[in-house]
Amino acid sequence: MRDDRVKRWIWVSLPYATFGVAVAEGVVVEAPPIAKWALGRDERKVVGYFRRRGAEMWPEERWPQWYLSPPAREDRAAQREMMHP
Repeated sequence: MRDDRVKRWIWVSLPYATFGVAVAEGVVVEAPPIAKWALGRDERKVVGYFRRRGAEMWPEERWPQWYLSPPAREDRAAQREMMHP
């Protein structure tokens, strides 16, 4: 079954795993196997659970820029050259 609701992603970073969960209308609608228990649960309760366990969490609009837009080929070549002259 396809879920056509508008989703937003939340990045969850724990000491042992980093992953994203998709939220639509305040409910978790997609999650990786490590967080499958969160499916169908209220977003606030899930966020509270992870925060109590020391997770850092960011909504999609605050994700690091390097994650949202990978560097262009030229940038990667320049980075390699700087690291290995």
